[in-house]
Amino acid sequence: MCRALNILHQKGLPIKTTFIGADTPLNNKETMKAKLKKILSKETRMKVTFIGHVPRDEMPQKYTEFDIFVTASRFESLGFVILEAMRAGLPVIGSDICEIPRLIGQTGSNALFAAGNPNDLAKKIMKFLKYPNLIRRIGIYNRKRIIHTHQEGGPLLKMLKTYRKIQKSNTS
Repeated sequence: MCRALNILHQKGLPIKTTFIGADTPLNNKETMKAKLKKILSKETRMKVTFIGHVPRDEMPQKYTEFDIFVTASRFESLGFVILEAMRAGLPVIGSDICEIPRLIGQTGSNALFAAGNPNDLAKKIMKFLKYPNLIRRIGIYNRKRIIHTHQEGGPLLKMLKTYRKIQKSNTS
């Protein structure tokens, strides 16, 4: 993700990025945030915000602040965060691993990129920047798709609610 952002900034594209998530330690020497900052160019770092952990119940509101959701994950088991972003009406760009292709689909509405390939990710982001109306159109499509296929009371949302309860009880 960071290398893709460097590419976009080298091209002079006006993009601001927010990383959400706990600043987890990678080893005894550095945290995830420190590692990412090392990869980002000085110019790119000025356009990137790290906001840390956001409680689950605040995420629906947080999604409204963004235009696109990107997951550059190299492993994704259930993809709840992807479903939440789609439900919030965001287009999703995701790596072509595990469950991500199945979750976001390959209809051309969302975008898959080759995992670990910053040039491919930058290209997918540029597609949305080039066609801003695509962001709105795909966001509406995603929201309708998630509401239709994962309606309240549906198995996936029941599983998500159970997961959130377990997660909340583990953090209490």
